[in-house]
Amino acid sequence: MKKSSDDLYLLIKSLSKTERAYFKKFAKRFASAENFSLKLFEEIERQVEKNIEYDEELISVKLGKRENLNQLSVAKNYLYDLILRSLLAIRAEKSLDDKLDKYVINIELLMDKALFQQAWKILRKAKKISYSYENFSKLYSILQYEKNLLLEGIYDNVEQKLNDVFKEELNALQKLKKKSEIQNLGSRLSALILNNGYLQNKNEIRKAKEIMNHPHLKKLDESDTYTIKTFFYHLHTAYYNMTGDHIKYFNYTKQFLEMIEANPLQIARRATNYFFASHNMVSACTYAKKYDEFFYYLERFRSIPERYKILHTDYIKNLLFLSYKMELIMFYDTGQFENGITLAESIANKLQQYQPKIGNTETFQFYFYISCMYFGKGDYNNALNWINKILNAPEPDHRKDLYAHSKIYNLVIHYELGNREHLEYIVNNTFKFWKDRNRITKFESAVFKHFKNLKNSVTKNEVKDSFGEFLYELQKLYKSTEERHSFNFFDYISWAKSKVSGKSFTEVKMENFLPNKK
Repeated sequence: MKKSSDDLYLLIKSLSKTERAYFKKFAKRFASAENFSLKLFEEIERQVEKNIEYDEELISVKLGKRENLNQLSVAKNYLYDLILRSLLAIRAEKSLDDKLDKYVINIELLMDKALFQQAWKILRKAKKISYSYENFSKLYSILQYEKNLLLEGIYDNVEQKLNDVFKEELNALQKLKKKSEIQNLGSRLSALILNNGYLQNKNEIRKAKEIMNHPHLKKLDESDTYTIKTFFYHLHTAYYNMTGDHIKYFNYTKQFLEMIEANPLQIARRATNYFFASHNMVSACTYAKKYDEFFYYLERFRSIPERYKILHTDYIKNLLFLSYKMELIMFYDTGQFENGITLAESIANKLQQYQPKIGNTETFQFYFYISCMYFGKGDYNNALNWINKILNAPEPDHRKDLYAHSKIYNLVIHYELGNREHLEYIVNNTFKFWKDRNRITKFESAVFKHFKNLKNSVTKNEVKDSFGEFLYELQKLYKSTEERHSFNFFDYISWAKSKVSGKSFTEVKMENFLPNKK
């Protein structure tokens, strides 16, 4: 039996409350033929609000169309198109691109009626807006009409005017060409990061360096457009974040945000880009451990929807929720595990609701850092429960580094739980996992060597000596650019220090943080 399509259900589910209300008003503008479509919309909306799977059989019964499924199918297609038309109507009220498209249509209509002077008036407006917002794709279309208008009238120096338009046209094409080229560089780097996460092996780093060595990414030119500058900073922030150079990540992110703030027209055009860049600024403060600035940028980020009147779409809600991950990391880095657990408990209540929207990668990061909160508090059973949420899931296609490092962190938890009889088995399994994937670097080698040494350490002094050797090796590896990304997960150095010094993990974490505050 053919399964009924749930495309319409998913489309309605994606609509915000504002968009649903607008659609109902929009649908009522039409003839009574649409009344059935509105009823169909409301029935599907009820299923969405109850958060149940799409049930077409139930809708057929309620609408009295059980015996005429073909009519229901036609109604579904009509409703789908009608919703898209309503979304286009909403967008047309706000979108600069749609506004310019209307100008172009009006220019063409007036030219068809030989109202050339009126066409000129609209063309000048459209051209001015295109330049103001650096919209060179629309500008190129407008310039084609300008050439035609020049040829339709009698103007002084028409040859010179046409030549000037030609120069503008070439300039627009050059801007678009550079935009396309730098956008392609961004796609290549994004694909590399998406597949691997933190760039670890030499082949991944070599590919990333080749991208970053492109002339477009060496420096910005004064004539570069806002879009080109955006891609320039986006690539640099992504590269330095994923290669573990967090200071450069912070510096480029800050420059990126300042560049956006210096272009209020672009913020007005698309405030969501500013919102995303501000989210990255909070992330950069976290990873560069700039906690003096962390809460300043966090507060600014969370206030953007209100300050710029941005609708709370799923995209906005998701980014706001993801900012709590940064708070978790901040509490973890500074040893504030009590505060971290309080926040983790609040997050845990919302994770099930957000998981389908934010995806597995972000969800796994929440699991990982919630586990770290409980580890820092010494609640190793809860730490294990949360890390098992990652390890019991299928190996992901993206951000494999997080999944792989969860397996190593799992060894630390089992050690603290005193699961000596199982630890050797888990160590061997974890080593095989890494070896099969050709992921073993000097860092992983040091970890596996340490756990094998622990197996042979009997006395307290032998255990302490083993941790001392492990700490010495970790501190050496931390200075290596290629190895430093491995320290972005669990804090193995603080863990080893706690075992050597006899202090708690929390004490060591706080001592690491406090010198930076002096």
